[in-house]
Amino acid sequence: MAVENIEVSCPEFYWRICLPQFQIDGEARTEEVLRERDLLSSAFHLLVAALSDREQYQQFSRHLVQSRREAVLGSAKPGAISNWRKSVFESTGLPDKIWTAASQLRNQSISYALHQVFINFKRFQKHFENPEIEALLKEFEEAHPGLKDVRDSFAHYDDRMRREGKVGGKKAKISGPLFYVADPGGIAMTNSEGGLSTLRVGREETLHVRELLLKAFKIAGFRLMDEW
Repeated sequence: MAVENIEVSCPEFYWRICLPQFQIDGEARTEEVLRERDLLSSAFHLLVAALSDREQYQQFSRHLVQSRREAVLGSAKPGAISNWRKSVFESTGLPDKIWTAASQLRNQSISYALHQVFINFKRFQKHFENPEIEALLKEFEEAHPGLKDVRDSFAHYDDRMRREGKVGGKKAKISGPLFYVADPGGIAMTNSEGGLSTLRVGREETLHVRELLLKAFKIAGFRLMDEW
């Protein structure tokens, strides 16, 4: 699976990185086992889709930023800014302010998708109770230490903005307001403790997740369809 020279935003990257089809035979082949396989695979494919969507958005955003800069520099010319806004709408179907805000939605999708992989990976390990799979799950957690904080900040955005949260099931004031911090390599935002949590999800991180899942499936007794 060579993807080094393929742009993440290209459909070919998605098809190359998607998990292969796995099967399991004998007494191990139960409805529950197949369900765990399908849920974990689907969660990973959701992550790849979210990553590809974000990359496409960022590529186009860079083009819009450059065109806006040119419009501002030429703002002495009547209609330069309004013409730029019109071009944004024609290209995206969205007003420029909404298009800019859509960046947050992409980051939210990435954090949600990766969290779904984590949740289903935990369920997968719980079902098989294998120490090798448990080690892979731990490696996943260590590779994404900011996942829970970033995901929670998105999921509870309104509470974070009000500095409200729950501790032990009870309402409690949290330490600081929610801020996004510029981080070209990922998502960085203040957490409920007032510190900074960073989540990096790109080509290398996604390939690493894929590698962990492939190992977990094989340890659990799954085989590739073409190995039958």
